Amino acid sequence: MPLCVLFALAATAPASPLSIDNEFLSAVYDPATDRFTLSAKAGGGRIADGRFPGGGGATEAGPAQDPTFGAGRAITIRRADGSTRTIRLFPGLPFALFGGTIPNAGAAPLVTNRVDLLSAAVEGEGLVTLGTDGLRAPDKNPGSYAFLAVADPKTRAGTVGGWLTHDRGSGVVFSPATNGQVRLDAVIEYGRLRIAPGAAAETEFFALGLFADTRLGLEAWADAIARHYRVKLPPQPAGYCTWYADQHSGACDEKHIVELNEAAARELKPFGFDFVLIDDGWQDGAKSKNGPRKVFDRIRPDGPYPSGMKAAADGMTARGLTPGIWFMPFAGTFDDPFFADKQDWFVHTADGKPYDTRWGGTSLDMTHPAARDRLRAIASRIAHEWGYRVFKMDGMWTGTATPLRYVQNGWKDDGIGDAVFHNPDKTNIEAYRDGIRLVREAAGPGVYLLGCCVSQNMRSFGGAFGLLDGMRIGPDTGSQEIGAPHGSRLSFPHGR
Repeated sequence: MPLCVLFALAATAPASPLSIDNEFLSAVYDPATDRFTLSAKAGGGRIADGRFPGGGGATEAGPAQDPTFGAGRAITIRRADGSTRTIRLFPGLPFALFGGTIPNAGAAPLVTNRVDLLSAAVEGEGLVTLGTDGLRAPDKNPGSYAFLAVADPKTRAGTVGGWLTHDRGSGVVFSPATNGQVRLDAVIEYGRLRIAPGAAAETEFFALGLFADTRLGLEAWADAIARHYRVKLPPQPAGYCTWYADQHSGACDEKHIVELNEAAARELKPFGFDFVLIDDGWQDGAKSKNGPRKVFDRIRPDGPYPSGMKAAADGMTARGLTPGIWFMPFAGTFDDPFFADKQDWFVHTADGKPYDTRWGGTSLDMTHPAARDRLRAIASRIAHEWGYRVFKMDGMWTGTATPLRYVQNGWKDDGIGDAVFHNPDKTNIEAYRDGIRLVREAAGPGVYLLGCCVSQNMRSFGGAFGLLDGMRIGPDTGSQEIGAPHGSRLSFPHGR
């Protein structure tokens, strides 16, 4: 037989399955079927029929290197369009990490709204899901932000899938169930991810693991995020917020805050009480039909603190208490006379109008230099001129330029990407993260940053990973939705 024929036969021979493993998992990708499997080495468990939507390509297995997790092994699929998909395993990490790249081979910018990263079948019967919407049957789960666990309630064994990163996109996980089979679908919603000609964007990374105890798997996912973002949380403070006081609620006032400070210092401080926090009502701005007043670097002349916010903070400090204050870092009111000549500071809609949402008001554009300067000045004044060391930052979702979905915990189409930013190269989540970093930079490392609250729009949950000291996970007590339901489904990131 001529050699050329032998070569032709070799070229058409199917590629062999590729496999990698660590002490927890074994991953196999079969180029012939364009499917992957993931198997646990202890305690059983298997992910079958794993797929990368969009098809396969040339494959290779080789070394992988990660700044956090060190040296590992990877399977890489290189598609004809130049995109890639990867499966990576690292020692000491009980998850396989999935990711990829999105290239732009065209001559014009490529705008991507969403990437369907993977879909995998979860083996088992009678499975339930736990995500940001709580405990649900798989086919009743609308979708979960950041993570989703699929487990057997009889044994507690199950699969944990969660987004390790939220640097540019908002990670969501769905659990479609058809013909008795539950799948776990990992999706990144970018809004508008703009890729320059000839460039490529790296996707967010998704962690997928199999656990004998799913609760411990969820904690392991939170641990992995803490490692990736190098989280070092300060001690959690204990204190009091004036909002729901039986008397003198809201922001309280400068007479009664003294009584509160004296009682707290005398009766509670010996038992670990630390801060008193002044809530909404101290700030200036036109009275709005759409949420609170929103000029946060000055007091209302007829407001509850005529002597100023520095005097209020000094009174707390003098009694050994830490001053705390409420404000909305990413919100303004476009029709407030204060903002009349500052309309370019706001995110806009496609038709050029300010991006305005219920109660939150108008989203400040964290890609606009002047809007950033404004926030920097506010955070600096509150921390350094007035002396507040705990920031309760409300309406966090306004930084993502998405609408209020209060109370909303499961996925819902919120039109992410409808907003138009000053810098089109920044996504909604990038702008949000840049804004939080700006507050930290201006306030300084000693100020405790508390976000409030994820139930307003869950985009603010994963998007804040690695940047805040704490995040309020439930809605207002007045909604009668606070407490155990929200705490139980989001308990595992606590302290991580």
